Amino acid sequence: MKKTVLIALISFFLGVFLAGYFFVYLPERNMPDSFLNEAPSSPSFLYASPVAQERPDLDFVTVADKVGPAVVRITAERVERRRVTSFFDDWGDDFWDRFFGIPRDRGREREFRSQVGGTVENAEKITIYTLQENEYKAEIVGTDPPTDVALLKIADKNLPFVELGDSGQVKVGEWVLAIGNPLGYEHTVSAGIVSAKGRQLFQSQEAPSYQDFIQTDAAINRGNSGGPLVNMKGEVIGITSNIASMTGGNIGIGFAIPSDLARKVVKQLQEKGRVVRGHLGTSSRDLTEEERKALKLKSRKGSFIVEVTPGTPADKAGIERYDVIVEFDGQPIENTHDLSFKVADTPPHQSHP
Repeated sequence: MKKTVLIALISFFLGVFLAGYFFVYLPERNMPDSFLNEAPSSPSFLYASPVAQERPDLDFVTVADKVGPAVVRITAERVERRRVTSFFDDWGDDFWDRFFGIPRDRGREREFRSQVGGTVENAEKITIYTLQENEYKAEIVGTDPPTDVALLKIADKNLPFVELGDSGQVKVGEWVLAIGNPLGYEHTVSAGIVSAKGRQLFQSQEAPSYQDFIQTDAAINRGNSGGPLVNMKGEVIGITSNIASMTGGNIGIGFAIPSDLARKVVKQLQEKGRVVRGHLGTSSRDLTEEERKALKLKSRKGSFIVEVTPGTPADKAGIERYDVIVEFDGQPIENTHDLSFKVADTPPHQSHP
């Protein structure tokens, strides 16, 4: 009996000793209370890479208060002439000339007012309404349909404004706010993240020619167009422009014009009233894997020339069909889309080795 009690006591103290060793003396004693609070100093199977900086506070209220007063609502009015048809149109020109002395096809002018957040091309009258309930008549300084950007001017000073951020520094997964007037509901704020960068939409007659959209899942609906896409510093990193939807409503896929692109366009509109772009004079597309192998290239990066227009800068420079442009002005070319933007950013009549 005494032997049994002695063995039990030895086992008890041995267990206490081992427990103390594991929880006090082993290196893991310095582990934080929760691995979610702090990333390790070096990569592990739990972390893809060390956290570069602490996560900023997500203060949507402060950002909305800062940017909101500078967001405006725009109404654009335009006059269209339309011929009014009726039953009497079938009576012929002689009837109208004889009894009324007017031509049959006389048109009527009707005013169509569209409330938009950005589309002002061909507008006869533009009115801007601010959050402070002020109303201004605006004039068009210039428009650039290829990027869907316009510059307006109003006669007033000391107005609230926002800062343009660097869209090149935007990261996928970053929090953003979209502010605008969707479906006529003024100064609506929606939150989301940057879903992707460098997106291109399906080409159509209405679609911009130069597309480098920021994709976001922040709710964007009709009427948001022209409103700011804002980062958590309160900087505008995009101008909301389009949505992808089968129904015309928000399904979490919206697109914004990057601030870096808008900045370049606005500067030219301000200085010249229009945008002047470089022109190469080629038709090109991305390489296929079969073409890469046939041309014995290391990668599919570059732009594959399909056609060269005679007399254009490309023709004069000696570029030929089936050439692959892999570099422009000392910068590598990722794809055809990349080449298009780099050429457009180059002033006309500028030569490169």
